[in-house]
Amino acid sequence: MLFLIPGLMLAHPMGNFSVSHYTHLEVRGQGIEARYVLDLAEVPTFEVLRDWKLGAKSSRAELLAKGREQMRTWAGNLEFRANGRSVPAAVEEVDLALTDGAAGLPVMRISARLSVDAPAGELTFEDHNYAERAGWKEIVIAVSAGGTLSKASQSSEERSQALTAYPADPLAAPPQDLRAALTWT
Repeated sequence: MLFLIPGLMLAHPMGNFSVSHYTHLEVRGQGIEARYVLDLAEVPTFEVLRDWKLGAKSSRAELLAKGREQMRTWAGNLEFRANGRSVPAAVEEVDLALTDGAAGLPVMRISARLSVDAPAGELTFEDHNYAERAGWKEIVIAVSAGGTLSKASQSSEERSQALTAYPADPLAAPPQDLRAALTWT
């Protein structure tokens, strides 16, 4: 095990114990659509696969089925409040990818499209999944046709391209955003 540790330390850009978060909130004419992504490094991927009683070589169908089930739990840990009232996020689509990490251990990237049936006005968001884990925690707020954004706590700037391209500058501090607020019509 001691021989594996140096290889693990160089694995994931945020560290092999990290869980990175990306939330893209898009204001639309009839509500909010959210794209939610978790990028689990080697250790949390191992923990999730163990809990699912699956492995990296399990069939894609088995992995996606467990991923959909897990995403419903994770979506339940996303707190959306519209004008002070709690509103749930409905899981519309889920995708999951396992890739090779350090020392032959897999890393998992799981993403979902969520719909939030929120009336116009103030919306607050808080992500309670893996809040204590180190990682990149980015929130992007955008508007599409049919919606108007009058106030937002974050911008529409994409820094990591939904956790697919972390900035190369080692001195750049990763964002730590797990909360957002916006006002829309």
